[in-house]
Amino acid sequence: MKHLTLAKPYSDAAFLFAKEHKQIDLWRTFLSELASVLMDAEIQHLMKHPKLSNDGLIEILSNSFAKITPELKNFLKLLGENDRLNILPEISELFEADYQEDQKIAEVNITFAEQPTETELNSLKETLAKKFGAQIHQTITIDSSLLSGVIIHSGDCVIDASLRGQLENLKTELMR
Repeated sequence: MKHLTLAKPYSDAAFLFAKEHKQIDLWRTFLSELASVLMDAEIQHLMKHPKLSNDGLIEILSNSFAKITPELKNFLKLLGENDRLNILPEISELFEADYQEDQKIAEVNITFAEQPTETELNSLKETLAKKFGAQIHQTITIDSSLLSGVIIHSGDCVIDASLRGQLENLKTELMR
């Protein structure tokens, strides 16, 4: 279950601190790795163990990272004290979104009906970079069921320029 509302203040504070202290890469790595650790089923079971104190859990988690600064350890301790370790994956996700926005990076999933040429891909990336005002990091997939064209997903934005999408729109219009 996503706890984005609970995670947002922690993510914002962590990002502002990391940016101010020029430690964004350190914090990104720490939050990402810790989120992965906390999503492990055995760790989740351990977190619920009645004999493991919050301090004990924080110590275990802290010791699992070679480069943990006092600030990272304090952040971890704060999450533990506020019973918020379970939302660390969401904190990491929001931190990454803040980083991408700050660096003007747009994650874009592009689905083509067929493999695009390098020229087509570069042209599309250039157009998307202008549209989003950001550097494009794309994930390409091929789905022949589109018939022709492309579907682009970035955040809440969906651009369906596929023949399948156009046919579905036409069908909907004709059914009215």
